[in-house]
Amino acid sequence: MPPAELFAIGSAIAFALTNVTVRNALRKFSSPFTALLTVSSAMVVLWLVVLLQGLEIPSTAPALALFAIRGILDPGISALLIFIALRRIGVAVTVPIIAASPFVSTTLSVIFLNESLTTAIISGTLLIIAGVVLLTLKQGKVTSSLKYVLMAVAGSAAIGAAAVATKLALNISNTPVSGMASAFTSALLFQLIVIAWLGKWKEVPLSLKAAKWFVIAGMFAAAAFTLMFLAIGLGKVSVVFPLLSTQPLFALILSFVLLRQQERITRNVILGTAAIVAGAALLSVV
Repeated sequence: MPPAELFAIGSAIAFALTNVTVRNALRKFSSPFTALLTVSSAMVVLWLVVLLQGLEIPSTAPALALFAIRGILDPGISALLIFIALRRIGVAVTVPIIAASPFVSTTLSVIFLNESLTTAIISGTLLIIAGVVLLTLKQGKVTSSLKYVLMAVAGSAAIGAAAVATKLALNISNTPVSGMASAFTSALLFQLIVIAWLGKWKEVPLSLKAAKWFVIAGMFAAAAFTLMFLAIGLGKVSVVFPLLSTQPLFALILSFVLLRQQERITRNVILGTAAIVAGAALLSVV
């Protein structure tokens, strides 16, 4: 399997760890503005890697602007929405909805990046989306919490659009780690502005004891985004990005092991996850 696909699958595992850790942390602090802690800790880790490794920093204004846009979309906006969904409808439903992002990324990559659509790519993406449908239909929590499902869908769309901004930025300046650090910096600034504007500072736990799980999630997120940037930089968005949708498989396993009392693993969840993994496997052999 090419390196781009391997990086994408590694990213999916790290994203699953991030979401499960956040879900556990949200049991005590349910505010979506706790996303600030995860974003800021990931940003610190990434800039430390850049400084310690002496990595090149994006030097052109267009690249910096695209990385900034990427950060505002994801994790700036997406994290706030997904934190709400994780708290309200859980990992087993939220993570597969996030997997619908190939709808956005594949469409935009064909329009703006001139990437071709092959039969395998179309089939794999459709399998992934079919899996998402299985996961979200006939779920009691979904039908009674439509607004939270829509928040997850909006977060998923932001992630899909951010993937295309990432590819455009990396085409200009192939600096994945420092580019991601820049993206997280813009995400942090965006969330600070939102929190200050809404006056929600009291909803951000600042003690180490309260914040530690959100910080750990940020470390997983830093690893996940690094692997994702490397994958997008090396491969096609229309192939690499749907592979990130394998994270429901890992989220399902981790939820069963670590969140057994909080998460409901149904037949639809298992079948939907299987469809998503099958679609990702098809894409990986393109």
